Amino acid sequence: MSIPSVTAGTPPAAIVTGPVRALLLRWAHERQPRETGGLLWGRRPDTSTWRVDGVRELRDRAATPRRYRADPREVWRYLAAPMEGQGTVIGMFHTHPSADPTPSSVDSRTMPAGFLHAIVGREDRGWSIRAFHREAPDAPVEEVRVHPDGRRVRTDRRRAAKGDR
Repeated sequence: MSIPSVTAGTPPAAIVTGPVRALLLRWAHERQPRETGGLLWGRRPDTSTWRVDGVRELRDRAATPRRYRADPREVWRYLAAPMEGQGTVIGMFHTHPSADPTPSSVDSRTMPAGFLHAIVGREDRGWSIRAFHREAPDAPVEEVRVHPDGRRVRTDRRRAAKGDR
């Protein structure tokens, strides 16, 4: 499935701090061959940026290599009463232990509007994190560029051509 990127205005970006990135990659590796997932904490300083500062794994005891489902009661508990000092829930994540980090048809159909959705999956060079969102329930799913450690990466061709990540 092809997921479009936003082309008008500022490209959307997810700034993922080093500790969060490390946890997401570690859980993907440790929980394989089953999927895992959870919630992302942080803030959305503007309409095109998410800053992910925290993560909580919500284990699914019935997870399979192709299916993960968080307990809705646990999700609502964190949405209704955010944890002290964690900020607000800005999204969720799950893993694809034997597939690339793009939304499946089920992921695309069930992705809630207004939230960031990170997927950790396998690509040519190992584990990778990609992010997606939709602004409204009837809007298309769009890819969000992931930036490590709080660095905004320039999007012009000269920097991208030099292998900037």
